[in-house]
Amino acid sequence: MALSKFDRWIWRSTRQLYALVRPGVSGAEGLAAMISRPDGIRRVLLIRTDKIGDAIVSTPVFAALRQRFPDAEIDLLLGRKNGAAAPLLGGLTRIVHTDKKLRTIISILTQCRKRRYDVAIDMLTGDSMTAAIYTALSGARIKIGFDDTSMPIYSVPVRRAPKPEHQVLSLLRLLKPLGIDVAPKQARQSIVLPKPVVENARSKIIGVSGDARAIIMINISGSSARKYWGTANYTRLAHDLKSDAYRVILVSAPSDAVTLREIAAASGAEWLEPSQDLADFSAFLSFANLIVTPDTSIVHIAASLGKPVVTLTGSSLVSAEWYAWGVPNRAICCDGGVPDIPYGDVELAVRSLLFEMSADGGDNNSVVQLSPQGVS
Repeated sequence: MALSKFDRWIWRSTRQLYALVRPGVSGAEGLAAMISRPDGIRRVLLIRTDKIGDAIVSTPVFAALRQRFPDAEIDLLLGRKNGAAAPLLGGLTRIVHTDKKLRTIISILTQCRKRRYDVAIDMLTGDSMTAAIYTALSGARIKIGFDDTSMPIYSVPVRRAPKPEHQVLSLLRLLKPLGIDVAPKQARQSIVLPKPVVENARSKIIGVSGDARAIIMINISGSSARKYWGTANYTRLAHDLKSDAYRVILVSAPSDAVTLREIAAASGAEWLEPSQDLADFSAFLSFANLIVTPDTSIVHIAASLGKPVVTLTGSSLVSAEWYAWGVPNRAICCDGGVPDIPYGDVELAVRSLLFEMSADGGDNNSVVQLSPQGVS
């Protein structure tokens, strides 16, 4: 949300005023007393009003909270941009959707206060006025968030890492005040897919052919032109990777359907009709053995399915904070943008990752082995 100079002044003043009058339990001592009792934490509100990928990388937090407080009600607040991720998220009691309309915000805040949350956690790793307002006015006894410019509203501010770290590790810091300390190797992203969705994907990908070749799935869609690698590049890659050992299947967002068909026709690769439904798209990915994609939410969905990923990115930040967590991966960066990434770099990354998986026999400890038949 872009703010004017006056808006920023109002927001700073509001935070300072709230710091003087905020209700609830104060500080880490009050929180320690709450978590020391078996029923001290009964309701938790998580605020994650940003993008789809951000919701997916938050799933280790959901799992850790559920394990630590198995009987607690854990609610999640999603925003307009990431509401589509809701069907993929497990371990939660309720998922609430919000938007920028004042009527919606007031309605949700009213519901929050009726829920009488013990803890509210602002999970946004950037400074978000919307998330901070929901946290501040949630009525929760304890409010947790990062020690950025919204720090005065938090009863327990959490210090950030001194240097860039993966978003999963950063988010897990928010759980330490609750006595939850997850080892990095134990932190797993995960999503849920209904069996009917998986069976529908199976019929489109496997059908009756029984083709046993491994599948390389190439997603051509990014969120902007700066993330589109180019028709010629995708055509060449799909053509060059096809072999007796590998099927190449092209996928895209519905907005790129025409380009998808053009690349498929020129390369001779297979393609899947784009779907508006994120669960449908994720089910397609569950049948891949390796996925190539620009740095979009698909990176994190693929990692949640245990799939090796080659990521094309125009930001060096991806290599530190947003790479495919917990799976073998390659992140290829070009500061000029994805269109400027050399073809040879991508082909080499794909082939080296395929070799790594072949040499490892498909049993890599960093990979969540997941059979589509077992997704539920």
